[in-house]
Amino acid sequence: MKYTNLFIAFLPIVFGFSSFAQVQNSLHFDGYDDAVITNFKGISGNNPRTVEAMIKANNTSNAHAIVQWGDWTQSGPKFSFDIAKKGVVEIEFGLNSGSANIFGSIFVCDSQWHHVAVTYDPDEKYNFHIYVDGQLDTATNTSLKINTAKDYNLRIGFGLAGSKKMSGNIDEVRIWNYARTQAQIDSFKDQEICPNQRGLVAYYRFNQGTADSTNSGSIVLPDLSGNGYHGKLNNFSLSGDTSNWVHGPPIVIGPDTGISIDTSFSVT
Repeated sequence: MKYTNLFIAFLPIVFGFSSFAQVQNSLHFDGYDDAVITNFKGISGNNPRTVEAMIKANNTSNAHAIVQWGDWTQSGPKFSFDIAKKGVVEIEFGLNSGSANIFGSIFVCDSQWHHVAVTYDPDEKYNFHIYVDGQLDTATNTSLKINTAKDYNLRIGFGLAGSKKMSGNIDEVRIWNYARTQAQIDSFKDQEICPNQRGLVAYYRFNQGTADSTNSGSIVLPDLSGNGYHGKLNNFSLSGDTSNWVHGPPIVIGPDTGISIDTSFSVT
């Protein structure tokens, strides 16, 4: 499935208010065409960033997209946080002149829940860091510098060009506008967090719906950061234990979010 087809399929839709309950779910992606598209352009240019997620995957026959944004072309100015075919965390980024890949070394495609995180800071000794379960996996530099475009909105679980598709579960996606330290990442890896954190620009708890049930009306993934970067579920069956809201990882449930939050936004 190509990106253009998915994009054209988005008719203008406006979502209203959403309420939250004290549950701990996640979202299962079928590895075929399930995608969450947000209205967030992502962190652009050469600016620092941290991206975190809880993931559970077991298929090493293809690469898995976790979070991507930017330009969808092969060597365009994008930023991708993925699981590579060999089952390790991968950072892929590019300019129009080429692209670069940074790989971790810890295998995460073992059908177990893992907290994974990547950071970038142009001013650090090592610009790129990869963390798995709160521990440093890789720290490195590349000759190619980041200059991420603002062309296509941030998406979860489906690659910008349609070449990487998540097969498994995603939970607790957090986007920060600075490079968090190993201690900061480790301290909060096993719990939901308060939304009013410094530098937290998008936060998705994935606690919608009823696990493994019929959830045809639960097609909005709210952003709890307060910035309104909500997402829309596309192509999910929303029934049963696949391609649906399902049980999440065994983490500490965060403060009650049983309040109405305005999730009004358009996807075009």
